[in-house]
Amino acid sequence: MTEIKIERLVAEVFGGCNYECQMCPQGEGGRDPEFLKQMPFELFEEILDDASQYGSGIVVNLDGSGEATLNKNLPKYIEAVATRGHKPLVYTNGWLVRGNRMREMFDAGLYLCRFSDIGYDRKTYKEWMRKDAFDSIIENARAAKDYVEVQGYDAVVSSYHLIIDNDNVDYEIEQYRKNFIEPAGTEAEIWKMHNWSGNMGFEQRDGEVST
Repeated sequence: MTEIKIERLVAEVFGGCNYECQMCPQGEGGRDPEFLKQMPFELFEEILDDASQYGSGIVVNLDGSGEATLNKNLPKYIEAVATRGHKPLVYTNGWLVRGNRMREMFDAGLYLCRFSDIGYDRKTYKEWMRKDAFDSIIENARAAKDYVEVQGYDAVVSSYHLIIDNDNVDYEIEQYRKNFIEPAGTEAEIWKMHNWSGNMGFEQRDGEVST
């Protein structure tokens, strides 16, 4: 038998979302109720213990199509990953990553927190993510980065952006840099729009293009 080695694990700890982004399947009609639940912590631990037999230092995403920060016990889930020697990641819209909630996440051992921002200014953000929160998300990302630096944590605060108009790529990269990436101080990835299977064959990372 082929030896199994796990390097990355995606475990969606909460299925619902507090956004209705137009480019997301959850944005139109949402998901089936069965997929909106919180993963029981005991089940999560079982998954981690099982995965730990097949790898160490596993990168563990606590998200999927849901918004992980809606899980009220998220720091507990993060800690469960970190104490097993793995690397917990959260991809988030960032709305709830603030104040004590944000600090508890990093104190629990969060390795990477990636803020998803589609829209290079307040107007386009509201259009695509359907929430007037552009400035608030920048503030949350900046505060998270500052907290990580002050605490001396080995953690990364990053941001993720999509090109809205393929005929204006250079302009949008410039706007993302000026309006979000620089004020927030995040490491950043800028991608072209893609489908869920990732078959576009094009990746845009902070102004550098690779295929």
